[in-house]
Amino acid sequence: MKREALRFWGSAVAVAVAWAVIAPLVLPYEALGLESAAARGRAWLLTLWTSGVMSICFGAAGLLGYVSPIGFKEVAEAGSLMQAIEARRRARREGSFHQNFAWWLIVTGLLLIAIYFVVWGATHA
Repeated sequence: MKREALRFWGSAVAVAVAWAVIAPLVLPYEALGLESAAARGRAWLLTLWTSGVMSICFGAAGLLGYVSPIGFKEVAEAGSLMQAIEARRRARREGSFHQNFAWWLIVTGLLLIAIYFVVWGATHA
């Protein structure tokens, strides 16, 4: 596996696991009025699920930039319409899946949701 792919997948897994471990430590259970362990566990699961869905939504919004038309900003930055078109083509050719932050967000969100299902299955079996 290429170093770039290893860094992409490794960091996505590391962030998802780290958030799953840190989230129950930073949740304000008392302020939310959550007294029982069951209520705290449900709040933690809800946090994992919501974090995953939000990450997927932000990543999907980032991917929309690839299909959106060229705007005034891109033309102004490139200097002309033809240069803006060429810059977009070049960016699409040179960019890879493992270098795209939007895809990283989507993968991390999917991993958070996978962790949610594993924990939910283990606690509700």
